[in-house]
Amino acid sequence: MDTLHVSGRRDVRESYGPPQEANLERVGRLKPETKVNMAIEMTEAMARVCSDGIKARNPSMTEEELMKELRERLEWAKQWQHREGHVK
Repeated sequence: MDTLHVSGRRDVRESYGPPQEANLERVGRLKPETKVNMAIEMTEAMARVCSDGIKARNPSMTEEELMKELRERLEWAKQWQHREGHVK
């Protein structure tokens, strides 16, 4: 079985037991369209969580300021991943 790289971990199976490994195998058998939809949903959820965190720390922030800060954080994360070699 191929190594799965997630969040800088060498292989997520190293930190998960058999039930989680079975879930990873099930995900691997999904149709590509289903995987793409799952990725989109996870990305949207991550953006909502990040946005909610920014709002909680800056309640008077305008929507425009919020979107600017969110973009900056996402760009920072992208640059960090490239720097650390997580994204090729």
